[in-house]
Amino acid sequence: GIHGVDALSTMADHVDEYLYFRTDHHWTALGAYYAYRSLAESAGFRPLPLKELERRVQSKYFLGSLYRRNKTSAMRRRPDRVAYYVPPVSHEGVRYSRSRPKRATVSPFLREKLRGYKMFLGGDHPLMIANTSVRNGKSVMLVKNSYGNPFAIYLLAHYERVLVVDYRYQKRALHKLIKEHEIDDLVFLNVSSLSASRSHQRHLRTMLRDRR
Repeated sequence: GIHGVDALSTMADHVDEYLYFRTDHHWTALGAYYAYRSLAESAGFRPLPLKELERRVQSKYFLGSLYRRNKTSAMRRRPDRVAYYVPPVSHEGVRYSRSRPKRATVSPFLREKLRGYKMFLGGDHPLMIANTSVRNGKSVMLVKNSYGNPFAIYLLAHYERVLVVDYRYQKRALHKLIKEHEIDDLVFLNVSSLSASRSHQRHLRTMLRDRR
């Protein structure tokens, strides 16, 4: 029941598009969209075409993590701007923070007043849960690092409940979360540079081996 998702092949057909930010190490919402489309094809459900998503663009430009490290004039001359895609569903979201892991705070998956990449999920949290207007009784858990933040938005259109777990900060064992929330589908998303990182591998192994 485990399926690999070939996001690279799908993205390779769109290399001339704005898939990665110029001044930040993350992909854009468009790059995440093509990965979502690959997931849908692998999982056997119909991905939403871009034309069925409402495209919005932040009014302000931003300079991201790569600029903060290098601060080159070339980057400063070409700042980034966040375009994002809103699925045709509504949702109510909550987050559980690192400082208060048992206390839920209302937090939608799109924080449109926040600038830059942080608008996706409002940043990284141990656990986020969304209840959507989709009435199919299905639930999904996305296990991710920050690359999963814009990707999670697309899942709202296909599941009644969407849980997002950041493996770097979640202290509970994965199988306990799956059982507690009666999860149907489990999605792992990573980026190649971090999947090869020993510290990230250690976080994942710990969560899977139930040492916490």
